[in-house]
Amino acid sequence: MLIVIVDFFVASENRDVALAVQSLRRLRMIRALELLAEDSAGITKIAFTVGYTSLSAFNAAFREFVGETPSSYRQGLRGAGNVKLKAQGLCTTLI
Repeated sequence: MLIVIVDFFVASENRDVALAVQSLRRLRMIRALELLAEDSAGITKIAFTVGYTSLSAFNAAFREFVGETPSSYRQGLRGAGNVKLKAQGLCTTLI
């Protein structure tokens, strides 16, 4: 019985950690989207600003989250204004 209870708490802790990591990653990506839309800073600087220590890790995470590279996303914003950011429904006030 004790083993089952311990397993339950370990599994619960693991889910909590996974949720926290997922939330942090989402917050980082939302902030990156904002910076790409409002700032002319380089993508490397934005990657470091939102907490990534590697440009390649940032690019991979961004592509997974948004479906395109940060530079491609920024180019699309320049052509369409900030409509793209709003259309994705990624509003920091919802977090």
